[in-house]
Amino acid sequence: MLATHSLTFNHPTLLDGISYVRNGVEDGLAIQGSEIARFNFDNEEWVIESTLDLP
Repeated sequence: MLATHSLTFNHPTLLDGISYVRNGVEDGLAIQGSEIARFNFDNEEWVIESTLDLP
């Protein structure tokens, strides 16, 4: 299991551009949750995207 502490690869179930990275004991989580948002200049606010339009 020590080998999993230094993994870096592109997983087939992740979106393009998102990598699976472990940095030893400094960062125990390879993938962390996040929200994708776009800035709406008219209302000057961040709008969270509920769906992604993928090609």
